Amino acid sequence: GVQALARTALLPDVLPPVARLSAEALTRTAEAVGAVPAALVCRLAALLWLTDDDGQACEALRFSKATSRAVQHLLALRALQPDPDAPAAAIRAAVARVGRQAWPDYLAIQRAWAGAGAARWDALAARVAGLDALSGPLTVKELAIDGRAVAQVLQIRPSRRIGRLLQALLEAVWAEPSLNTPDALRARLPDVDAALEDGP
Repeated sequence: GVQALARTALLPDVLPPVARLSAEALTRTAEAVGAVPAALVCRLAALLWLTDDDGQACEALRFSKATSRAVQHLLALRALQPDPDAPAAAIRAAVARVGRQAWPDYLAIQRAWAGAGAARWDALAARVAGLDALSGPLTVKELAIDGRAVAQVLQIRPSRRIGRLLQALLEAVWAEPSLNTPDALRARLPDVDAALEDGP
């Protein structure tokens, strides 16, 4: 394990960012790594959680690009700590930022590092399950209409504005999932378009 590497003085050569941690932080890291599922990406992210490394260590250790990207994604979410009591739209937005595939690892790592505060993450997991947030649309590609439909309804040319309109529709669906039907989204489009024109 991590502490065994430290005792053999190999840690600075194998994982320099982890070797720079204090003895207390190293002990906490070993505990967190032992508390998460025994999956490579999850354990690597837990291992690097307290370091200043953003996943480059995975590349130095010659892990696959897919593994390195997955670890980097999790490490970029260190500061994301959604309030379990936040509005439904905010919960779904947080889940979307993490992504379906990464959500179990993200939750396990945050729970492991929370220690006595793990109940907060249990509450978040229960809220996400209660909202069925992992099943609903998390990206614009999962909306019931696409950019061409937006262009047809509003009679506009393809442009970046369509991307902003789709994002606004997605956020509306996060607040009210029943909107994710072709007819409902088309009906909502004029209001969304007007809101964008009135915005900054």
